[in-house]
Amino acid sequence: MKIDLHVHTDHSSDGNNKVEDIIRILKERGFGGAAILDHNSVAGAREALDMHPEEFIVVPASEVTSKDGHILALNVTNPIKRDLEVLETIDEIRAAGGLAVAAHPYRRWSGLG
Repeated sequence: MKIDLHVHTDHSSDGNNKVEDIIRILKERGFGGAAILDHNSVAGAREALDMHPEEFIVVPASEVTSKDGHILALNVTNPIKRDLEVLETIDEIRAAGGLAVAAHPYRRWSGLG
């Protein structure tokens, strides 16, 4: 099964597509699910979960801005505090039951270095 683990919606400043369009397009392209995540927001993920799409897994998530770069918070449905140190951000994600993943590990302006 193919799952896209980094999808932004129109709930992010860098996302243009509505949640329902993202799910439709991914299903048409053979994907069985996606981590719906937006910058410092779970609004798109919650919207996707509320849709209960058939035969499509929704991983609720958020791309959290830490002091040193972006961290994906997979499997979270509540916002994670932003602008914390990296280890504090990871602790917050884990406390929320989530999995922390470096979003852009080698990108200079938003990666973790």
